[in-house]
Amino acid sequence: EAGKGDAAERWGWWSRTKVGSAAWTDREHHTGKRSVCIRHDGVRDWAFSSDTKLATTPGRTYRASAWVKVASGHVVLAVVARGKGKLISWDVGSVSCGKVENWTLIWAPVEIPDGCDQIYVRFVGDGKTVAWVDDVAVEPWKPAPVKPKEKIKGYAKTRVAERLDRG
Repeated sequence: EAGKGDAAERWGWWSRTKVGSAAWTDREHHTGKRSVCIRHDGVRDWAFSSDTKLATTPGRTYRASAWVKVASGHVVLAVVARGKGKLISWDVGSVSCGKVENWTLIWAPVEIPDGCDQIYVRFVGDGKTVAWVDDVAVEPWKPAPVKPKEKIKGYAKTRVAERLDRG
């Protein structure tokens, strides 16, 4: 919850139409005393991006998460990949959330691609949007192992007849 005045520290606002804002508010929050309220009245796209770049290496996996509340529009949490100071991909893990009345946890698995040495989080959307964001996190994550399916033993003794009509 660091920041001076209304601006969230180490985060930046961008809008193609130069409208909208992302500012601290104490009226809505999931934990702590405040959250960031994103307001955009334009018809084009917007972004609220972290200035903090996290060092990483290819092959690592993370879980990016945030608590959001969306009064109108939609919000996408996306993780951006960079390598040697240049953009690799705007999205190496993302999740979208439409209108929700209550605080909702959204999260996305993130797989670090070849050539990536930094990642950062951003929230994006387009059109009219009013949303709140709180408790943003990027944590190392190991997905649950997928259990191999059991092999079927034996074989069918009779052919299964299926009806092809609606009746």
